[in-house]
Amino acid sequence: MDKKKVIIVLGPTGSGKSEIAYKIAKDFNGFLIVADSRQIYQKMAIGTNKDPVELENGKYYWKGIEECLVNIVAPDKEFTLDDWLKACKKCIKDHPDQLPVIVGGTGLYLSALVNNYQLGKGYDPKLRQKAEKLLKTKGIEYLLSEIKKIDPEIEHKIESTNSRRVLRAYQICSSTREPLTFEKGESEYEFVQFGMKTEREKLCEKLDKRAKEQFDEGLVEEVKNLLDNGIDSKSPALSGIGYKNVVKYLQDEISMEDAIELNQRDNRRYAKRQMTWFKRDRTISWIDNYNQVNKILKNE
Repeated sequence: MDKKKVIIVLGPTGSGKSEIAYKIAKDFNGFLIVADSRQIYQKMAIGTNKDPVELENGKYYWKGIEECLVNIVAPDKEFTLDDWLKACKKCIKDHPDQLPVIVGGTGLYLSALVNNYQLGKGYDPKLRQKAEKLLKTKGIEYLLSEIKKIDPEIEHKIESTNSRRVLRAYQICSSTREPLTFEKGESEYEFVQFGMKTEREKLCEKLDKRAKEQFDEGLVEEVKNLLDNGIDSKSPALSGIGYKNVVKYLQDEISMEDAIELNQRDNRRYAKRQMTWFKRDRTISWIDNYNQVNKILKNE
């Protein structure tokens, strides 16, 4: 039995991958699945740089193309890697006659799908309680430093600013006393992966400009509304890139100018980590423009 083809368009934040993915979906009877650990959250559009989707009959559309796995979780809810993987596979199953085009920059999501990670194993409630206590009392940097004693490469494997993923990595490494790995399985899909080529200097300029524009577009108000609605400032949603510095500004810990500069710095660092992750995968075809994608897909 032939495996279902799945297209992946990946790249660092700000690389233009969404437009390429949209064109593929439009030209090849496809739909979009977003692989972004922050765009899953509702009421968080500006800081996560979501596409301007429109809700129609319970589904989201961007310029007429259905876009799945955005705005699916309340900001105070937990959504694990396993949750995303199951949701992604369900989306593919629910669109049997369309080409799935997965677009995003969360490398762990994409690796889990491509390599069919076998998740949901090895949970120890006592160890989790210990990790959560350490996170509250000593902070995320302490947990990372403890993990690095076992796995020095941990920051290349997980989103190190995501407290939930750091907690999970701490549990796994502490129980196994070995570097973080995931058990792989054979995938039910055939993947074609495209990566966006970027020039570091130009990308950084774009990210700096975008970070400033987000404040002009109402990022502070977006964060204030979340806090006013009871979302904990230390929740996974608000502790990520783009949001934690705004929280500090609203709590009078830093100036707005500092918040903008810190967001710019964090985005540049995040883009660098993303590229480090993606460059390890030799199955990715690196592209400059849509014509290259079109040529490859028509020859498939």
